[in-house]
Amino acid sequence: MKLSTRMVVVLTSIGLLSGSFLATVGHLTKERIALNK
Repeated sequence: MKLSTRMVVVLTSIGLLSGSFLATVGHLTKERIALNK
């Protein structure tokens, strides 16, 4: 039970981190495209 709970917490944190990272990268690329235009 503890092991599965730990796995869920780790996977959730990794998902949130990767999601925020992708959102930041997408925002930066959008700004760069706008600046290039």
